[in-house]
Amino acid sequence: MTIIASFFKRKLVWVGIVIIIIIGVVVGLSLRAKPPLTPAYTVSSQDVRRTIISTGTVTSHMDLSLSFKTSGILKTLNVKVGDKVKEGQLLASLDDADAGVSVAQAQSQLLSAQATYDKLINGASGPDIDVSRANVESAKTTLSNAEKNLTDVTATQDLLIKNSKESIAQAKNNLSLVKNQQDQLVKNAYNLLLNSGLEPVPVYDNATGTPTVTGVYDGSSPSGTYIIKTYLGSDGVNFTSSGLGSGGGALILNIPLAIGHELYITFSSTPTNGDWTIDVPNTQSSGYVANQSAYQTALQTQTQAIHTAQTTLDNANIALQTAIQTRAQAINTAIATIESARVALQQANAAYILKISAARSEDVAVAKATVAQAQSSLALAQNTLSNLSITSPISGLVTIVAPKLGEQIVASKEVVKILDDTSLHVESYIPESSIATVSEGQVVEMTLDALGPEINLSGKVISIDPAATVMSGVIEFRVITSLPVDERIKAGMTANLTVITGEKKDVMVVPNRLIASQGTQESVMILREGIGVSIPITTGLMGDNYTEVLSGISNGDLLLNPVP
Repeated sequence: MTIIASFFKRKLVWVGIVIIIIIGVVVGLSLRAKPPLTPAYTVSSQDVRRTIISTGTVTSHMDLSLSFKTSGILKTLNVKVGDKVKEGQLLASLDDADAGVSVAQAQSQLLSAQATYDKLINGASGPDIDVSRANVESAKTTLSNAEKNLTDVTATQDLLIKNSKESIAQAKNNLSLVKNQQDQLVKNAYNLLLNSGLEPVPVYDNATGTPTVTGVYDGSSPSGTYIIKTYLGSDGVNFTSSGLGSGGGALILNIPLAIGHELYITFSSTPTNGDWTIDVPNTQSSGYVANQSAYQTALQTQTQAIHTAQTTLDNANIALQTAIQTRAQAINTAIATIESARVALQQANAAYILKISAARSEDVAVAKATVAQAQSSLALAQNTLSNLSITSPISGLVTIVAPKLGEQIVASKEVVKILDDTSLHVESYIPESSIATVSEGQVVEMTLDALGPEINLSGKVISIDPAATVMSGVIEFRVITSLPVDERIKAGMTANLTVITGEKKDVMVVPNRLIASQGTQESVMILREGIGVSIPITTGLMGDNYTEVLSGISNGDLLLNPVP
């Protein structure tokens, strides 16, 4: 017992010694000097800016699209893209032969009406009466010619419409023919692909009596695999076909046996281990790649051929609509000419009657009214003539010239586009998330791709659209920015914009990355007496990289990175 007690006492002593050593190591490690903290930033005063980056396009405050008020054949085109034009300059005109005739007729009618009035006041002489009678005959001839012209115009325009309808019928027939032809070609190419080198593939390596495949796969099912099995029945060797096709029965040597979809299998000898598969199409055949390529080519050719035929039909329909509009305009013009000639005849008859009759007060009033009507007719004819030309309403730069000489021009369709190149500005779009910080008058720094990044320009925000524009699902607002006067700047150039939405000079700042936030309170870590202390701060303008600090720290303070 004494020996055992002595042993336990020694053991307890050693355990105590080990515990004391462990405690010493732990205390030593905890007391070991920590490395000094490294400042991340020294508080100082500098400029702080908040900006928005955007891309825009140079355009003009005045960008005019000019067109004719009526339809017709383009007779003159006096400008090309890039030309400088002056206000009032003639840009283009339509064929004005008919309108010129109408003006001449209206002028003649006015002269006749005025002469009739004058002669009525002065009294008619024998020669005057003869002239008046001749005017009546001339007016009759004019009316007859105008009526004949209506018949001729109607026949000509009806023939043009008939030809357009025939073109549509031909285009429809051609489209149907092309579709049928291309469908058949695609079908043939696909059937050829499906029948590429069809052959049975044995399931087992020791299979004997490999059969052959004949016939043409009918394509009623797009693709798949036949499974051919043979077995010994009570009446001899039989076979079955499953999978893509179905069939079966007694196996007769050297006789094609139906396996479905117009394909047959022929056994030249009695098979053993007779299971085979037939893939449709056979992607391992030597002709498969070529046939697959031919099939894809047939599909592409089909699409292109149908598109071409459809385009021809669409163009024929457009031509018909144009012909219908032209017919209506031509007939209306001819009818107007008839009405004008009929009025002229009535006026000539009235003038003749006045000449052979004594002048009365009511006759004088009628003569005055006739003069007034002739003046109105002349003004109308002159207005119609003026509608056949386009003059520039401003001085500027030609940016678009749409038609070519001799083309049929449709009323109100753009012919020439002019912009005022002396009033250029930049249009850009700012996302909804940033627009609240943008306001009119803010300075915008910019560069133009065409001038290079080394050319720095400056402008100001002129206006901000009150309503948003949705572009590709993103809500944005259009912003207009002024441009300096520089002859190198052209409409359509791309501008890279930096909108300065906030700026302060020489203020105390800290980097944004060193500011920590908890709720509405912001703070920074300051190095004081070798340790980091969290100090609450009051901030002002938050810039792109730095934030203005209004209180809480001083210039020269050493800041640490925020504690994670």
